[in-house]
Amino acid sequence: EEEAWLAENPTLRLGYDIYWPPIEIWSEKEGLTGISADYLARIEKILGVKVEAVAPRSWSAIMDAARDGELDIVSAIVRRAPRDEFLDFTEPYLHFPMVIITRQDVPYIGDMRELHGKKVGVGNAYASHDFISNNHPEIILTPSSDVREGLLSVIKGETFAFVGNLAIIYHIIAREGLDNLKVSGETPYAYDLSIGVRKGETHLLSAMQKALDAISEEERAEIYRKWFSVTVEHKF
Repeated sequence: EEEAWLAENPTLRLGYDIYWPPIEIWSEKEGLTGISADYLARIEKILGVKVEAVAPRSWSAIMDAARDGELDIVSAIVRRAPRDEFLDFTEPYLHFPMVIITRQDVPYIGDMRELHGKKVGVGNAYASHDFISNNHPEIILTPSSDVREGLLSVIKGETFAFVGNLAIIYHIIAREGLDNLKVSGETPYAYDLSIGVRKGETHLLSAMQKALDAISEEERAEIYRKWFSVTVEHKF
């Protein structure tokens, strides 16, 4: 039944974040690249389908498109209650901590309550926005269109902190040469990223999970090494 469904639907419309490096990066020259794109390239071969990225748009617009049934899959997304209304989810295949970023002069933040009453940046329609608004309404949220914009608002002093995915934040800080920023604390939340599948498409969901399960630990490590490098410094 799954093979028959895929044969009838050989092209899958993909929703993604246009600037969420190294997980997802879109450019005119290369199209969609990043960790999720490498996973999807393997899934294409396993399932014998073509994954076609839709035209680039903001993450909130991608969520609207998913809600309207315009997308077959979303490449890397946190499962949250509101999204259960229009998406089904594979098991998470990527895991990253959600951290608090501030300027260098801010001391360690050991509790989310220390952010109460302060302006804190989050990505618009990102999971961090949902987690904080639902559990810490005392925090004044300032949504940004992407992580880079949110980090710049901290540097400029427009917000006290930015909460987001550690991997993306480190990548952007290094890539953009942003200084005067540091990780001041961890939140009790995490980015557990799944592939989102259009609601009710049980055959596609099952096929996607089987394809993910078929990607070996060696292949996963190869993808990880491609996008992350670790430098160990020994000093007093």
